[in-house]
Amino acid sequence: MLINPPHTPHLPGLQASGLPAQQLVWISAATPQQQLWATEQAIKSNAAAAVMAWLPQARPEQLRRLQSHAQASDAPVFIFRPLSAAGQSSAAPLRVL
Repeated sequence: MLINPPHTPHLPGLQASGLPAQQLVWISAATPQQQLWATEQAIKSNAAAAVMAWLPQARPEQLRRLQSHAQASDAPVFIFRPLSAAGQSSAAPLRVL
């Protein structure tokens, strides 16, 4: 599940990697609140093989809330934030630059 990706997913590339197009869910939320809500619901539903969300404006307390839901999920959750957020606190068990 892709939430708010910055670019259109390249379906031929994903299909070549073994991901059928019908298994891809792409959510484009208009506001930061909608992006956060969609991410939280995706994690809590535990219905996706993986959740990848681009949340450029997420605050640390919002990330902590997502982290607590992610710990109860079977799917891996990846939150992408801008480089400018590298100095902010985060509840993420792993941060990759």
